[in-house]
Amino acid sequence: MSPPAAAPAAVERTTRPAARRPDIDLARVFAVYLLFVFHAGKVFDSDPVYHVKNASLSPFFDGLTGFIHQWHMPLLFVLSGWSAAAALGYRTNVRYLRERAGRLLIPLAAGLVLLAPIIKYLERLGGIDLRPSGPRAAVPLDEGFVAFLGDFFTRLNQFSWSHLWFLAYLFIFSLILLPVLRLMQRRCALPGRPAAWLWAALLPLALGEALLRDRFPSYPNLYADWANVALYAQCFLLGAAIQTYPALDEAVMRAWRPLGALGLAACALELAVPNGPWPPMLRAFAAWGVVVGVLGLVRALRSPNERALAYLHDSGLPVYVLHHAILVALAFFVVGLPLGLPGKFAL
Repeated sequence: MSPPAAAPAAVERTTRPAARRPDIDLARVFAVYLLFVFHAGKVFDSDPVYHVKNASLSPFFDGLTGFIHQWHMPLLFVLSGWSAAAALGYRTNVRYLRERAGRLLIPLAAGLVLLAPIIKYLERLGGIDLRPSGPRAAVPLDEGFVAFLGDFFTRLNQFSWSHLWFLAYLFIFSLILLPVLRLMQRRCALPGRPAAWLWAALLPLALGEALLRDRFPSYPNLYADWANVALYAQCFLLGAAIQTYPALDEAVMRAWRPLGALGLAACALELAVPNGPWPPMLRAFAAWGVVVGVLGLVRALRSPNERALAYLHDSGLPVYVLHHAILVALAFFVVGLPLGLPGKFAL
């Protein structure tokens, strides 16, 4: 009897897990733990859209949070797209969707029940009311937490998913874009120069910003958040493409310096003149440029301690889900302390 024929490459890819990538793990750890800096800074910047605000604010924190905001969530969605493509590479569609649901929907549901009410209650106690459509003038809250829970779960204008919106968006992208991810995996090569594709990605990103950013505010409410949906969905697909096409992955090392410099320059323009005559598409340059810069930089760095990196990588999702309620609760009490801004921010 002749030996069985070798399995086709397409079949083999669905049965062999992708090798771990220390650079991708390091980028993910960086992105998740940067949330502590970003959310702590939000307490002291002038943007009213945050759950707790200090009485005195600082332009320094406007610059800090403004810089991070331009590229941080795009980086998280690029990394999530990379992970989704890697998971799909050795799973059937059913197993992939089951894994995505378990990984994203269970933490989302648990966070909405256990953490989101705490964040919203402290927000209302502090005289702030962030609704799905944006901030509103807050009515003084004169009820206890148990009574507030009834309103939170039965009145849409009291409901908030806070930072957990990211899990909902990510699951929706993982579901709706599954056919596109599968189509990517059936194509073995990209035409032209791979590095040119990294630059060409700026075009649809910039077009989405130009058409949508001025019309839709940046409130992650899903139903009227089309500028962010377009930006983040494209970032998700770009991350998946980098994972799927080895040539595109390698091209990051040739393009990360110039694209990173472009991204930093775009960020600097936005921060130097916040209401300047810059077109909305400038944010696309900032986001994609810095993201590619980060992806190249973490690969160029010396390999980190594998044991520490594995621990921090595994902590990423729990830290993302848990950190915000703890930080908001700390901030609620810290803003009342007789300390300067540096001391409060450090706490």
